[in-house]
Amino acid sequence: MIFGVIEMTKADDYRRGFKGVIGTKSATTPKASVRIADGDDRKGIQSVEYAFRILQVMQAAAGPLAIKDIAAALDEQPSKIHHYLVSLSRAGVVAQRQASERYVLGDVALQLGLAALTLLDPSEMAFEAAQAFRDATGESTFVSVFGNRGPTIVRYMEGRRSLIVEVRAGFVLPLLTSATGHVYLSWLPEEQWLPVARLERLALKSAAAFHKEARIAATIEATRANGVGSVIGGLLPRVSALSVPIFDRDGRVVMTLSTLGWTEEFNADPKGALALELKKAGARISTSLGSRP
Repeated sequence: MIFGVIEMTKADDYRRGFKGVIGTKSATTPKASVRIADGDDRKGIQSVEYAFRILQVMQAAAGPLAIKDIAAALDEQPSKIHHYLVSLSRAGVVAQRQASERYVLGDVALQLGLAALTLLDPSEMAFEAAQAFRDATGESTFVSVFGNRGPTIVRYMEGRRSLIVEVRAGFVLPLLTSATGHVYLSWLPEEQWLPVARLERLALKSAAAFHKEARIAATIEATRANGVGSVIGGLLPRVSALSVPIFDRDGRVVMTLSTLGWTEEFNADPKGALALELKKAGARISTSLGSRP
């Protein structure tokens, strides 16, 4: 089971080694605004959907909840919540603490979560999201992980405007001059990326001003502030790129989602519309992996 830096350069190695993990959860009790199957007009059972809204409130909470807390989060009468909790308790999905009479998720909920994690394939989830982004924007898109030689592409999807560049699965990107590399610089612990950075600087004999310590620090600060890596002509003179981190449930960056295109046709503005869509796509993958905002 590998979350974080993994030593590989091929997509198949990654898919064989990447499994989900379970950790502790922490959160406050927010107002419930999640709607199940939003936009789905198929006929369903409303009571089942409402029961899951209650479970969502409990899942997001920092600890056991009183009926009044759940009712307040859903803007509902406590009596209605009580009836649902009785049924959910009988099914073992929630449990009531005897001392405080507050409610928590029960054993059945735990087993459901464990079963879901067992079936979770983070790499496939990222690939599906990358394909959806490529289809929606028309831009070339790829997923990477951090291997022993640096940022390594594990899936590349050509956009509507083909790039005549050597980019494919297994290709190792530079850490210091690529948007993808900037993401790893910004969110990986320094001890993990520093050996790769030193090798790159030696290879270039530190000629480029970018490789100076102050410039690297400024790049990390800007990338973190924007939530996205952005490079215009850094990797290749006519190619620009954007990249966003994908986090696991422990807040560790485990992959990146990146897009690139010809500079004259590509919006590499880290605050632009394309960057915003990429950030949304990355956030959806992170949420699916258990990451919290």
